[in-house]
Amino acid sequence: MKSSFRKKVSIQRAGAGDYVAGRWVSGSPVTIEIFSSVQPVSGAVLDTLPENRKSKGVFALYSDFEFRKGGRPGEQPDRTTIGGDVFECFAVEPWKNGILEHFKAYFGKVDE
Repeated sequence: MKSSFRKKVSIQRAGAGDYVAGRWVSGSPVTIEIFSSVQPVSGAVLDTLPENRKSKGVFALYSDFEFRKGGRPGEQPDRTTIGGDVFECFAVEPWKNGILEHFKAYFGKVDE
């Protein structure tokens, strides 16, 4: 869904991988263009996050795109670039209320 509040955002997603001779080999990354509202998180939300997330910088992205936070075998978290810094998805909340269904994803700054 495109709206005046959502802007084009590039999401980098690890490509599908596979086991080769018993070792996991990641697929080539893909870039997906989506529309999303990118918002800094409030102090109240920051207070609920682990210490290692608070000090690095966190944004919330709102979109009808289903983000990946990783955690499943072979699945890497989605990444995006905001203000020249790389951010990685660490939490996703599905909002399925029947009115304006969307996903809210939290992205934390990556130390590279």
